[in-house]
Amino acid sequence: MSILCPECNSPISDGVSTCPNCGFPLAEGEAKQLKAEAVEEFEASPATVANDGDDKIEGASLDVAALSGGGAASSGQPESSSATEEKPVGFCPKCGNPVNADQAYCGNCGFKLIEKRQAVDEHKHLKKDISLKVPRLPKGALKIALAACAVAIVAIFVVPALTVSTDDLLMKGDFEGAYAKASGDKAKADILALNHIATLCPDVIDGLKDGDSFELRQAWYDPAECEIVLKVSGANSMGGTVSNYWYYTFDEDEGTFSLYTTVSDLEEEEIYEYADEWDEKLEKALNNVAKGDIGEIISDDELELPKGHIKAINALFEEDKLDDVALIDAATKLAPKGETDA
Repeated sequence: MSILCPECNSPISDGVSTCPNCGFPLAEGEAKQLKAEAVEEFEASPATVANDGDDKIEGASLDVAALSGGGAASSGQPESSSATEEKPVGFCPKCGNPVNADQAYCGNCGFKLIEKRQAVDEHKHLKKDISLKVPRLPKGALKIALAACAVAIVAIFVVPALTVSTDDLLMKGDFEGAYAKASGDKAKADILALNHIATLCPDVIDGLKDGDSFELRQAWYDPAECEIVLKVSGANSMGGTVSNYWYYTFDEDEGTFSLYTTVSDLEEEEIYEYADEWDEKLEKALNNVAKGDIGEIISDDELELPKGHIKAINALFEEDKLDDVALIDAATKLAPKGETDA
């Protein structure tokens, strides 16, 4: 049977130690006393008289044992569904005792069920929100998206390829690409000369006291005579920086450039008729001729290679890529102006 909680007056079942509505703890003796009081109150209440005037009391057939939780009524018929307690819909997460949907507390251990049920409901609601269907794209949105992708591809791949400069290609050692992109005969001839210079620089580096100090300062190319002049700086044995001119002439038999001489300045050397030996006189005479040729070449601003080309050579040196440079096909056909290879 049900008795009333002394705290909230809610009906509670026999045998529980805690009110499922308010969580009020019920001692075993107190629960029995409340049950006895409920039985006495029921027995003392006036019976209901039947409508047919019979003096038989409807409630007289009620078995007191049923009120005390002893089982079914004396009539032997099972209790109706309204007299039985609600069927449990879950279990207490703490003690495992069956609980009803409207219980705020577990009748066995007093565990508060409301907060737990709210947390479960919130979790289910969150899962429902996550599983919402992705909205369909409006009509024509797919075409717009594809067009945007096409523009992005052009911007990422095509535009950089169109805007890359010859110096950018030379910085990477791509002489073939730079030559193909160059516009104008002089620009193309300068790149072919630079291709040769890149292959000559490793020998220049080996000729320095300190190869790690190599720096190409300036370069000139005379297409008429097919001659190259390099101004190279490097550290001497004392640790100071010195510059020298490296003068190259074209070897038509080999189809490449060879070093003619190296001079530190362009001042003409004096030849002493009696003090100098014959071989010394010859060397000074040849150097003076070379200094004159070098002076003529470097005095012509049209023959100087662009600063970007010089920067590309130094960048390849810093990245230790000069040894990897090879002559492209067009460079192997370089010859003095007006001459071609057989």
